[in-house]
Amino acid sequence: MNANPEAVVIGAGIGGLLAASVLADFYDTVTIIERDRMNLPDHVRPGVPQGSHIHGLLAQGHQVIEDLVPGFDEDLLTGGAVPVEFLSETRVSYQGYTLLQSPADIHVPFASRPFIEARIAQKVLALPNVRLLDGHTAQTLTATPRGDQVTGIQVNTPDGGCADVPADLVVAAPGKAGHVPAWLHRLGCPRPPESRMRIDVGYSSRHYKLPADVLGKDRFFFDGPHAGRPCGLMIGAQENGTWVVTACGYGAHAPDRNGHDFRDVVARLAPSGVAECIASSPALDDIHTFGFPVSVRRHYERVNRMPEGLMAFGDALCSYNPIYGGGMTSAALQARALALTLEETGPRLPHRFYRRAASSITPLWTLSTTVDHLMPEVPGRRPCYVKVAESFLKGLMAAAEHDAETARTVARALTFAAPLTRLIHPTLLARALHHRHDVPDLRPLNGGHVAGACDD
Repeated sequence: MNANPEAVVIGAGIGGLLAASVLADFYDTVTIIERDRMNLPDHVRPGVPQGSHIHGLLAQGHQVIEDLVPGFDEDLLTGGAVPVEFLSETRVSYQGYTLLQSPADIHVPFASRPFIEARIAQKVLALPNVRLLDGHTAQTLTATPRGDQVTGIQVNTPDGGCADVPADLVVAAPGKAGHVPAWLHRLGCPRPPESRMRIDVGYSSRHYKLPADVLGKDRFFFDGPHAGRPCGLMIGAQENGTWVVTACGYGAHAPDRNGHDFRDVVARLAPSGVAECIASSPALDDIHTFGFPVSVRRHYERVNRMPEGLMAFGDALCSYNPIYGGGMTSAALQARALALTLEETGPRLPHRFYRRAASSITPLWTLSTTVDHLMPEVPGRRPCYVKVAESFLKGLMAAAEHDAETARTVARALTFAAPLTRLIHPTLLARALHHRHDVPDLRPLNGGHVAGACDD
């Protein structure tokens, strides 16, 4: 019997499910509270507004989820997900340069967000000590009179009533919603300091039935936004022979719901012949849009006074620019940090978790914010290192267009199959310096536009 009787997880998204899978090894009962109904697997839930858009499970996140939820990878593939060798079966362009295709030993399944979430949910909800209260909405915490120990959560029930769910630990993974700072404030504790970066990224996506060889041997196409061309295009194979096409952009260049901008980005950026194939193929749904205005990191690791029994988790801890596909991997790394923290003994469990999680998510945050700072459309002052990073990245990507070893190292670092620090290995630094003088400056002058930018 576990020493900890009851844990509650708020949110049945990927973050909440992974947290529940960890907690099940340490608590007698784990209750997941979810506002949405969960009786329609493989469907986009109202609580996951980005669920219709392309999702990327980075190599490290894929491996950590398999460790936490054994059999996850097999369930994906037997269910119809597409096995992909990243780099040899993908056409990937960063900062205007396309990585040279070659085997990089990065194997990841490609599938839609609802499909991935449903496979994790199936595994986690089958655990004997995990129960789901769907259709329930978390309202407020219950705590001891001094506010130093959380004792549970009060929820609204589907019939309009109210109920108390007792808990020794509440893990809040409600998405980007900031419940925990407000709850801490009500308990007399300080709110966490925040790092915020306004980016105003927007997406439009649509699913299609396309030929299996629409991209030739490739299963994924990514041409990301860069200075001088603030929009990008992603085309990815999905489960059961479907494909998703996602156009994205910064600020005024974000495609909108009317479809004109979406079709324009596809026509301009898709490989030769692919745009025509997409235009003539049956669409499986309408165009879906999604906006992501701000990347936010909440530094709970800097808060010294907080109650026992409450943790923020997943996007509630840190949410990144979704272009770089780090959200699911961030949730997986936080779940691994939670497991390692629970294996230890001692007081101040939330504080110890936040410190460990911070070291896990910092590389994702650093990559996301650094690349966003290279975009003229992103407002605000640039840190002093951005100019150096820009020159280095351009040189590195230029080298990766022609050198297979550089391309493999870049691919492994950007999918976190290897540490991000591999990008500053002396060998790569030398290659980047060799190429940087041959790299054209793609930035428009004075924030203006250049020929070929995605403008009308």
